Amino acid sequence: MPQYQLISFDLDGTLVDTATEIAEAANLALEAHGLARRPVDEITLLIGAGTRELMLRLLARIFLETPALAERVQTDAVLASLDQFYAQTTGTSARVYDGCREALARLRPPA
Repeated sequence: MPQYQLISFDLDGTLVDTATEIAEAANLALEAHGLARRPVDEITLLIGAGTRELMLRLLARIFLETPALAERVQTDAVLASLDQFYAQTTGTSARVYDGCREALARLRPPA
């Protein structure tokens, strides 16, 4: 096995499934601005480029469906709300992916 000095991982979506927490934060942000909740599966598909991009993509979908909402919803305010709600939902339902602990243990150098 090759010898490594350091191995690093991204936490969200790599070691820990945080999709439901992110989706809940996005839905809370939508509700806070008078918008309807979206299905968790729809939000999960938008995860991957950061929370700002996720919310921009989600709002774009909403505005395409109901163009009049684009005139009354302040995008920057929704984005700020997402950060606030994500801070509240972080750690509430995340779970370590199956096999993750074992894989990390195998990467640990011998004592």
